[in-house]
Amino acid sequence: MEGWNRQDLNGDLELITSELVTNAIRHATTITLVVSLPDDATAMVEVWDDNPEGPAVPMADPHAEGGRGLLLVGALSRSWGWRSTDGGKVTWARTAAP
Repeated sequence: MEGWNRQDLNGDLELITSELVTNAIRHATTITLVVSLPDDATAMVEVWDDNPEGPAVPMADPHAEGGRGLLLVGALSRSWGWRSTDGGKVTWARTAAP
């Protein structure tokens, strides 16, 4: 991301990427990360993993130390979701590029 010379993207995009990659590492054995700028107004994160089950958004337990990753992704992104692929799934998020 530093190579893009877009400091405006770093905070939210880094956190979204971290949360999606962390989920993939916890629930799959193989992952692929793609971060792109499809246009001047959008940054896109896509994480492919070999677990075909879609991510579950848990109810946030105020006493739990974890379990808020996808809630953060939803709050920080313009949109997010997942789709099935051969051998796994892609979880993605779009965020505004100011």
